[in-house]
Parts: sequence; structure tokens; C-alpha cells
Amino acid sequence: MLNSNNKDIRPLLHPEVIAVFGVSHDRPEGAGMAIYERLKRGGHKVHPVNPEDRRCHPSLDDIPSQVDLAILAISSDHLKAAVNECVSHEVGAVIVYSKDPEDVLEGFKDKIRILGPNTLGHFRPDTTLDTLLVDEDVLVRPDHGKVAFISQSGFLALPFFEALEARSLGLSIFADVGEKRDISEIDLLEYISRDDGSEVIALYLEDLSSGRKLFEIAKELNGRKNIVLLKGGTTKGSKDALKSHTGAISSTSRSVLYGVAEQCGIIIAEDETELVDFTTILAMDKKMGGDKVAVLGTTGSMGIIAADKISSSPVLDLSKLSERTKEELEAAVPHIEFSGNPVDLSPLVNTFEFTESVRISLRADEISAVLIFLSVSPNVSQSIVDELIHIFEETDKPLVIVLQGETSSVSWAGRLKRAGIPVYPSSSRAVRVLEALYRSGRHVF
Repeated sequence: MLNSNNKDIRPLLHPEVIAVFGVSHDRPEGAGMAIYERLKRGGHKVHPVNPEDRRCHPSLDDIPSQVDLAILAISSDHLKAAVNECVSHEVGAVIVYSKDPEDVLEGFKDKIRILGPNTLGHFRPDTTLDTLLVDEDVLVRPDHGKVAFISQSGFLALPFFEALEARSLGLSIFADVGEKRDISEIDLLEYISRDDGSEVIALYLEDLSSGRKLFEIAKELNGRKNIVLLKGGTTKGSKDALKSHTGAISSTSRSVLYGVAEQCGIIIAEDETELVDFTTILAMDKKMGGDKVAVLGTTGSMGIIAADKISSSPVLDLSKLSERTKEELEAAVPHIEFSGNPVDLSPLVNTFEFTESVRISLRADEISAVLIFLSVSPNVSQSIVDELIHIFEETDKPLVIVLQGETSSVSWAGRLKRAGIPVYPSSSRAVRVLEALYRSGRHVF
């Protein structure tokens, strides 16, 4: 059973009454004012607190309702007094954006739930709960969906949110745990584990001090929810840098991390791009029934490159096409150069022939996933995008596309991504996401 003994974090995630410290009507561009106005627009019961602003409450004493969550958009100089006031008024949780150079929060850990310090905040699209330190014109807000993201760096929210938006995928919850003085990834994971709306969980962590508990939760969730982890600080140089970023100290080596992750079903990302790639493909509801991949394209060289990547993969293999599949491909594409795998459709292939070859491959029992190279060519029109979207909606098998070029290919990629089709600029990325997808269905206990 998951541990339910931790202090409740519901005041952080489900506050009924919110107080924002640091609101100043004289500084409408300030963080406190921006967060206050955003929460008010979202329909939350929110109160501004600032003893130096007549239009704000001077203190929590002036607020008639019990406050569940206090947002401390203040400098570290005023931190101790503000948290002390929140504790005395039995506020459930506080968010601390500033750093805490004097460790004043250390004395409050057992008295109040703390997100931070040095955090970007958190965001729940379903309830419009948005305490992020960055405005919408800088950081896009995804719609509500099934992807949860827990990070120890607010910066990673930018590419992550934009990737979800570009792929028409939604977010269930985002939280930046910052320096984890109190609320950690474990608290949030235990909440998300009981949230039916969160199906894929992305993690960026710099310190795994609660690694054993993390892996226990992951093992229990294995088969129900996918977890993708990017771990910062697995080399000496990066560990030194961590101390100046979040103060984290990591002792987890890459080999240990991979070994334990394999046992409990966590999928490891090597960098921020893979964190996005793996998370988004796992949220697309396509499952791999095996490890066999077929490669299709209009040039033999690109197919060979992808075939090399697949053949050297620790978990994937090239599908050996059946005679029936070869015959169907040859009948559908008169100019076909090679009907083995990779399939060389030739530069003369037209839109109908190309899409028909994709359909044939996805129907074949010996093929678990299809990787195609798509490029602008004389006989392939932009209508192929609509055809591929239709095929993708019909099939249960994964279809990934490698799309290269800087002209019309860009608009093609945008349309395909918005339809939920995984599109990548290189065969390396396409093969890596198929590896992640295969691993997500191969549960090891």
C-alpha cells in the first residue's frame, strides 16, 4: 500500500481560500500582483496581503475566512515573519518563491506544508489553480489532460508545456518542488497515484534522497501509470553544479539508476528532449504488441540509417516481412525498389501508393510498429498529411514519422503533431521513442 501517513497536501492542491503576500497596486507588474489577478480571474477566493498597501489586507488577521494556502511573493528578508504568521493562523500550506539563504524555513517544516523555496509554483488546469511565477505571454499554459509533471527546475516547464500544446496533449498537474525543504516528489507522487486523470508522470530530479520510496511507488504503479525520469547529476561535473542550483547532492550513479529503474518500470530519459519525447508518446494511447519495427521511405539511404539504429537497439528488432506483405507492397507500389525491410518505395512513389504501403505495413501481423521517412517530393502532395492522420486514427499500432526539411515540411509537421502523430527530425529520436514505448509495456517485477 502507498504511504498515507504524510501530512496532507490538499491545502496546496485544493485550496478553498488563498492569501497572496506581496501584492502591490503601485507595482502592477510585480509577481504578487500578477499571481493575485490570475487567481481572481480563475474564480478563486483570493485575498491580497500587504501592510504597506491600503487596498490590501494588512495581515491574515483581517481575512474573515480560514486561509488554506498562502503564496509568499516576497523577498527572503520578510520570509520568516510571513511564515510565522501563517503558522500562527493555521494556514495549511505556503509557496516560497525566493531562496532561503539563512535556512529560516528549517524551523517550520513540521508546522506547515512548504512548496519550495526557490520554486516556480504549481499549476492545475482543471481547477485554474495557477501560482506560476511566469506570466502566460512567456510560458504557455496547456489545457487539462493526462500528463503530470513534477520538476526540480522551473525552467524545464517552458519546453515541456510548449511540446504538450503543439501535440494537443493536456496537463493534469505541474509542480516545481524547488529545494524540497518540505513537499517533495514523493508527496506529489502519492497524490498523483490516486488521481485517475493522470496517466503519464514526467519527473526531473536533481536529488534522489528519497530514491527508495520513489522506486517503491513506481513499482506499485507499474502497469497502471507510466513514469519517465530525467535525473540531473549523474556525473562529477554535474553534481558540483547542482550544489549551486538547488543545493542538491546526488550520489546516484547511472548504472545503479538504470538497473533499479528497469526493475520497477521507470523509463529513463537522457536529456530534456527525451523527457518530452518519451512522455508525449506514452500519452498517445498506442501500444506495442512486440519489438518488431518496419521502416518505409522514399530513399534507401535513410531507411538504412534507421535500420542500423533499430538493429543496434537493446530492445527493438527489424521485422522480417512475410511473403504476403511483400506481395501486397509490390502490388501497391509499381516502382518499389526493395520490398524487404527497410522498404524502399523509390522517389517515384505518389501519395496514394505511399499511404497504401503504410496501411499494408500496419495490418501485417509480423509488424509491431511502423517508422516512415516523409519528405516533400514531386509525386507526394500535401494531401498525404490528411491521409496519414486518418490512418493514425484507425490503427492501434504505433506510427512514428521522421520528417526533414525547413520549408513546407515545417507546416506538415505542425499539422501531424496537432493530430497526435509523433514526428521527429531524426531517425535516432524516432527509434528512441519506440524503445521507450516498448519498455512501457514490458513490465518487470
